[in-house]
Amino acid sequence: MYHAFSAGAEPASRFVLPAAAFARQLALLRRLGYQPLRLSRYVELRAAGAPVPRRAVIVTIDDGYRDTATLAAPLLSRHDVPATLFVVSQRVGEANTWDAPGGVLRGRPLLTWDELAALPSELELGSHTRTHVELPRVDDEAARAELSGSRTDIEERTGRPVTTVAYPHGATSAGVEALAGAAGYAGACSARDGLNTAATPLHALRRIEIEGTDSLPVFALKLWLGRRRIRARRR
Repeated sequence: MYHAFSAGAEPASRFVLPAAAFARQLALLRRLGYQPLRLSRYVELRAAGAPVPRRAVIVTIDDGYRDTATLAAPLLSRHDVPATLFVVSQRVGEANTWDAPGGVLRGRPLLTWDELAALPSELELGSHTRTHVELPRVDDEAARAELSGSRTDIEERTGRPVTTVAYPHGATSAGVEALAGAAGYAGACSARDGLNTAATPLHALRRIEIEGTDSLPVFALKLWLGRRRIRARRR
């Protein structure tokens, strides 16, 4: 799970990964023999009861910042790694207004509809709801509108199919997961740690957050262990 990417003077932080570090991570995936899959393909295989390739890995990017197109997309193409970009459909062409003032992503520019439609084939689109609201905090009617509306918005404006969703802030519940299925999503991502197996519910998929300050060894350990936090071993 990634969010934003930087180049030049912008420092690394939890949610902002330098493009050079992203390039090293993608190269390492290939070197270690991981098999990158689109999230939609993984969900299709699971739903059909078909085997998932050994060492499968899925790259997901939340929110839809402009740096996804300018910095991440060329690297994904260069390394032949597909990814899924989760879009906040009623904030397209605007900026992050949902994070607290002072947050590193607050005010960060988001891709326009034309830019989303022009993304390379390595980047498929998924939903991140309409307004990035925490779905368990709103009633069922509002959650249903956020989920269904976002899918419709993205499909109508880009002409691309949308079959997956990522819950904003990773916040979910059994009720929200049922609503996501009813809204037509074949799969949905939380922000819970862990590796996905055949027993992981398709509407409660786990993800490993990659932080912008992670070293390459920490990145490799996160992949291997399926944990967001890697603690230094005490001597």
